[in-house]
Amino acid sequence: MLKLNFEDEIFCDHTIQYRIYLLWRRNRRLGIDDMLVQPSEFAAGEKVYMSTCAACHQKDGIGLEGTFPPLAKSDYLMADKNRAIEIAANGMDGEIVVNGETYNSLMAPQGLSNQEVMDVMNYILNSWGNDGGTVSLAEVDAIIN
Repeated sequence: MLKLNFEDEIFCDHTIQYRIYLLWRRNRRLGIDDMLVQPSEFAAGEKVYMSTCAACHQKDGIGLEGTFPPLAKSDYLMADKNRAIEIAANGMDGEIVVNGETYNSLMAPQGLSNQEVMDVMNYILNSWGNDGGTVSLAEVDAIIN
């Protein structure tokens, strides 16, 4: 677990920082000096997603209707994990049908390392209501190499 004192400098969204502050203040009233924060198992993947994927697929994974397909509760994504890994690594071009809607746009390769592909896939497969399990680095290596 990661131990945070509020006096430590925290770099995060202002809303989250405010919530942390409120928790810290409540804990101080209760005589608890520190807060314990359990880091997300998928934090590395979330970081890759937010810096690489969110511009098109949106922060909440819902995509942009008719332009960029959703990753949240996506039948296309969940149907074939290996295909999803290949797309995350190499991009794709051509028509696909996701949740009954047709998309035909280019997703250029993002230049991710195999580790980053694994991290972002695990984040996507376990976010926004997806229950897709996880992928291992060995699986990513086998598909990409």
